[in-house]
Amino acid sequence: HPLRYVIEMGRRYFLLEFNGTEPGFIALESREALMECLAQPRDVYLPVIFDRHALLDEPALRVACQASEPDSIQVFYVLRSERAQIWVIDERGSLFGWQPQATNRRYLLTSLLRFLENLTERRTLRNSDLPGALADVRCYEMVVNDGLWRSEYRPQVDSGAALPGFELQAVGVQEGGSRVRFDLYCGEQEFTVLQYGDQLIPAVAHYIHSLRQSREHYPVYLTDVHLPHDLDPRVYQQDIQTSQYLYYRTLLEDALSQELEAFSSKG
Repeated sequence: HPLRYVIEMGRRYFLLEFNGTEPGFIALESREALMECLAQPRDVYLPVIFDRHALLDEPALRVACQASEPDSIQVFYVLRSERAQIWVIDERGSLFGWQPQATNRRYLLTSLLRFLENLTERRTLRNSDLPGALADVRCYEMVVNDGLWRSEYRPQVDSGAALPGFELQAVGVQEGGSRVRFDLYCGEQEFTVLQYGDQLIPAVAHYIHSLRQSREHYPVYLTDVHLPHDLDPRVYQQDIQTSQYLYYRTLLEDALSQELEAFSSKG
């Protein structure tokens, strides 16, 4: 059946794609390049299978990919002392991973699950006339016992619960062939590309910094991202994949966090 097979040789990676009669082949020069490739959108569901010698230093990731299922959004997480590790395998098998600073399970998952629920709700509304269930969201903690990793299903935490910090929504704006830029909404406050241009992220960071009651680092997280439907001409009028939404969410959150840290360091 269709799949993507990862081979590691030295410090290089080879991705074989079996989808049709002729296998595809891509050579990748680094781990970062491999992960970027595995996160790309797909036309059909393609699970990722690792060769028995590939990514032996990432046993949790290998196990997560073995648990991949079509038509579902699967969240796999590892709690560590400094940073957590999250991987999301989406409805077509695209793999997106990142390392957030938050190590509190409830905070870590509530903001992410709220984001994914908003996304799936919009899809349900758009596709209400289509038969069959849309992708559901499932959460797994990666645990290790005696050196062996496994994924354990975790019922979803209450994504409606109040969280400390600042919730933001982002709406993508794209004109012609230009890159996607985002209007941001924080509570009642609106920050548009038209008004702020390239200074939008610093403006939002300044606003959030002014609201903080103390020097505490309240977390900032996006609970909703809207992307333009013509983001990718190849999939026009199809649903944009979950991995693409997560890419832009992480990009915006990282940019805001960096800007806020710069404010904090100035005192």
